[in-house]
Amino acid sequence: KTALTGIRYEWQSFNNCGPANLAMALSFWGWQGDQRDTRAFLRPNEDDANVMPEEMLAYVQANTALKAEMRVAGDLATVKRLVAAGFPVILEIGHHPPKDWWMGHYVVVSGYDDAYAALITQDSLIMADLPLPYAELQTRWWRDFNHLYLVLYPPERQAEVYAILGPDADPLANWQRALALAE
Repeated sequence: KTALTGIRYEWQSFNNCGPANLAMALSFWGWQGDQRDTRAFLRPNEDDANVMPEEMLAYVQANTALKAEMRVAGDLATVKRLVAAGFPVILEIGHHPPKDWWMGHYVVVSGYDDAYAALITQDSLIMADLPLPYAELQTRWWRDFNHLYLVLYPPERQAEVYAILGPDADPLANWQRALALAE
């Protein structure tokens, strides 16, 4: 069982899960802003309902001293290794609320508990410390976005992040592996 502390939980405002989850992940590293700050960059007008992970990366690069990596074809073992090493992970997942409809969503993984076979997530739409069962993540929610994840980190810890990512540290190799898995 591993649980990171220091993430400032935020309930998202309407249609604001991307900015809220990015703000939560940044708060772990001492960032003092909130989803209003990230929203101003990520969703500059009210009609912009979607936040792409590439926009989140651009925010980190333009507005913080942190680095960030976005990868696809993620797996539970990699997420757990990142969290165990002290790196919260943002997942882009599908969300299937009642009434038979679907939407894209983000959550921040702040821990895991193998005894309960669940990740511990900060879900800006539902609640803090929401368990996300491994089986549901892998068979339903995460595949909607090709198992995409983001990890934010201080520059001096880049070698550590790359060691955890292994061959996926190379973005091209990561996309090639994703293609092979999809085929």
